[in-house]
Amino acid sequence: PLRLACVGRLEPAAKGQDLLLKILAQEPWRSYDLEVSFYGKGCAEENLRKLAKRLQLDTRVKFCGHVSDLEGLWSKHHALIQPSRFEGLPLMIVEAMHCGRPVIVTDVAGNAELVEDGVTGFVAEAATERHLEKALARAWEQRHQWEQIGAAAAQAIRKLVPADPINVFARRLLELAGK
Repeated sequence: PLRLACVGRLEPAAKGQDLLLKILAQEPWRSYDLEVSFYGKGCAEENLRKLAKRLQLDTRVKFCGHVSDLEGLWSKHHALIQPSRFEGLPLMIVEAMHCGRPVIVTDVAGNAELVEDGVTGFVAEAATERHLEKALARAWEQRHQWEQIGAAAAQAIRKLVPADPINVFARRLLELAGK
């Protein structure tokens, strides 16, 4: 199956996980060979689990808790999906792109500044079920190009954010201090 990772705090009011679950419960998504893994913890975890069960998605949706092994996560997933209603700039988008994965995001905060629709990922025009479904549909139609899209994402994000920004920042501070 095609595997998507949805990474972040389990808080649907902000992160929009409920939008994604509602989409997956509808046709044609119900019949697609698609799995979604939710990574993270939050106060709404139990409610999201209940919603997934009520929508009969419990075999296609997994709740994986918090993980620190990003390489392991991305070795098992084909793309990131972030259905956020509001955000800052999620670090997970940067990390997924660095790992060569396309991202499917809503056009909130700085997401669209990092993701070029159809080139490095897919951008939903708004954080609504209808708009997210359209972006997911565009992604699904191009799923056979995800490897190339992921490579473009990795190349694009490296121009904006270095692989080790902490080290770059520390070196720059030392330069400014004359050391």
